[in-house]
Amino acid sequence: MKKISKSSLFFLPAFLWVFLFILFPMIWSLYVSLFRYNPAVYGPKMTFNWGLNYYYVLTDKRFWESMLHQLYYTGIGVAVEVTLGVLVALAIYNYIRSGWLKVTCLIIVTIPIMAAPIIVGTIWRLLFNPGSGVFSALSVMLGFGAIDWFDRAHAMNSLIIADIWEWTGLIALIIYAARIAIPARIYELAKIDGVPDRTVFRKITLPLLAEPIGMAALLRMMDSYKFFDLLFIMTRGGPGTVTELPTFYTFILAFEQSDFGKAAALSWILGLIAMFIMQYIWGYFRKLKRFEVRL
Repeated sequence: MKKISKSSLFFLPAFLWVFLFILFPMIWSLYVSLFRYNPAVYGPKMTFNWGLNYYYVLTDKRFWESMLHQLYYTGIGVAVEVTLGVLVALAIYNYIRSGWLKVTCLIIVTIPIMAAPIIVGTIWRLLFNPGSGVFSALSVMLGFGAIDWFDRAHAMNSLIIADIWEWTGLIALIIYAARIAIPARIYELAKIDGVPDRTVFRKITLPLLAEPIGMAALLRMMDSYKFFDLLFIMTRGGPGTVTELPTFYTFILAFEQSDFGKAAALSWILGLIAMFIMQYIWGYFRKLKRFEVRL
């Protein structure tokens, strides 16, 4: 018992970290969400309102508009990132023979991941600058005229382009590692049997990569669900609220309107929605793996 007691002390720092920085904030935010707590309007006093904050959020038109923006941003952005990441990873694996050149290509595609978000946001804000940006100059050269990449029609797409540039490399790295893990014997047997390359990809490669692709998609969906940094730097939710996502609306409620009760309720609503969506998507990708390859 003495040895078990001593060994359990090694888990104490990890337990304290999880409690102080994960469990306690979650419990406290749940507690705050049940109160009317707006120090700027009502003073520091917290008044229990029977969870009306959840009703206020769910009947808020601005919240549902931000959810539609989130659906568009996540659907387009993550789909393009996963597609490009898979294509880049398979292209590097299948068509580049030199080992050092493969490593060089992987390093190049993952450089944007290592850049700080504030740097990425600043770079793309300059590139999309309506007056002196590279993309505006290119649109004029190509005969499309000057395009304001931060107007109501293009602002969300500008954010998506910047996000795709930053995170496609992560998908490529995950899929490349998964492709290496597939035994070469499977493809040798398929080649001996004369199976066409398209059939090999559809019947062997894609099913065996289904779970890694699902994991990569989930990682990006979770990250896009809490997307804030590029949004704050590039558009701040504008023009108007056309690029406002739920995370940024939570920021406005908490730190601009000081309505901490509503902000906490909104955070819990977003968390519950994310949990159900992620479980559904993970189950879908697991079903894509329909067979087990035995060597």
